[in-house]
Amino acid sequence: MECQSVTEILDIVTEEAAIMTGANASLALMRLVNLSKSQLQQLRSRPECTKFLSVLEQHIHELGPKYNPGKALLDGIAAAASARLHEFQPQGISMLTWGYGKLDHAPAGDLLDQIAHALELDVSVYRHQAVANMFYSFARLQKDSPTLCAAVETHVTDHAEDFSPQELMNILWAFVKFRFVPKQFIAALLEYVLDEDRARTFRSSDWAALIWGLASLGVSVPAEPMAAINKAGLQHLPSMTAPELCNVMWGLSILDECNQPIFVESMSQLLENKQQTVLEPRLLRQLLQASALAQAADVSVSLPEPVHKAAAKWWRATANTVPSLTHDGVSRTLKNLGVKHRVLVFLQEGLPTVDIALEAWGDQPKVAIQVVGPHEVSTNTNTLLGRATAEARLLSASGWRPFHVVVSTFSDPASQQTRKIVSQLQKQGLQPGQLFRNRRTYSDGRTESASGYK
Repeated sequence: MECQSVTEILDIVTEEAAIMTGANASLALMRLVNLSKSQLQQLRSRPECTKFLSVLEQHIHELGPKYNPGKALLDGIAAAASARLHEFQPQGISMLTWGYGKLDHAPAGDLLDQIAHALELDVSVYRHQAVANMFYSFARLQKDSPTLCAAVETHVTDHAEDFSPQELMNILWAFVKFRFVPKQFIAALLEYVLDEDRARTFRSSDWAALIWGLASLGVSVPAEPMAAINKAGLQHLPSMTAPELCNVMWGLSILDECNQPIFVESMSQLLENKQQTVLEPRLLRQLLQASALAQAADVSVSLPEPVHKAAAKWWRATANTVPSLTHDGVSRTLKNLGVKHRVLVFLQEGLPTVDIALEAWGDQPKVAIQVVGPHEVSTNTNTLLGRATAEARLLSASGWRPFHVVVSTFSDPASQQTRKIVSQLQKQGLQPGQLFRNRRTYSDGRTESASGYK
């Protein structure tokens, strides 16, 4: 494709998509990815671009500095590429995949299926950067494939020394998004960080991503690599952004490392960072949960007042108040068993909502049955991911005994799991079902009665 301007590219893609080769499609998409608002301003006065600008500018406000071509245009490129995928070299395939990932557009048709299958069959024909970019793009596009994850894990584990820290972190991020726990890859990654020469190549953002990724997958990190991560991360804290500091604090709290100097120092760095006042809701929730986990570990942490207020507001606003079908099913099973309970009991900001609350007789512990959806369970090990295990820790520290009803393709029906929980409690001499009074407590001191048991 010998195009000298964006206009020529758009003309060819629109008018001749059906006869484009694989190389043409790759190049066109990459050029479009790099189209900026400043370039659009320069093109505004050119009459031949009027038709295109009306489509392009629809996406400028929502996507910021990068332009996202219209869906029809991208699907047209995909259709042309899919028909001629056999003409692509590995570099062209990786460029095409990365382009769609960068644009967050999963094209219609089977192009991504074909590419995933090709990557799965022979990962070795792609350069390490291409493997990282393609796998990262598949995760952004939510193109899940356990067999692809397994193939990428094997390849990257065997060639970890060939990948840069950023590439490894992109791969780790993709595994988190796929909820795939890559045990061999993680072992290789931990060996990587124990090598002082390799560890020195990590940037501050890499250490933050590593801590967040390990915590998200809910893995148990051995003492030696964890100590190395804490030491290196502590040295890099001053150059981390506020979001990275939030990810570090949350990750360390999930990994039960709140008593380490890096945790307290990350809070100090956050207090000095002006970006703390503009954190997105996800990060605010992470901070509040990290603070609660620190308190449960007897570590004194105090969030800045504005941050705590904003986080508490979002925690209340996003607390689950509508039972799911699984909640209703568990409740119905308990009712049939004669077990009195309450659905969705809010405790306080920073603590998880109790999905199904039971209480045993006398001084026996309160029982929480937590409904764990597919997004909180690993797709390959069926184990709880980091957030779910941390919430169980918080409930235990608050005087509850947590159980889980897991909703996944590997799990028994919810009613069967519920019956097993009740049976287990009874075998242990507990009699679940006594009515109890609970009060919803907010951070500002307000309380609200939580009666109305089923």
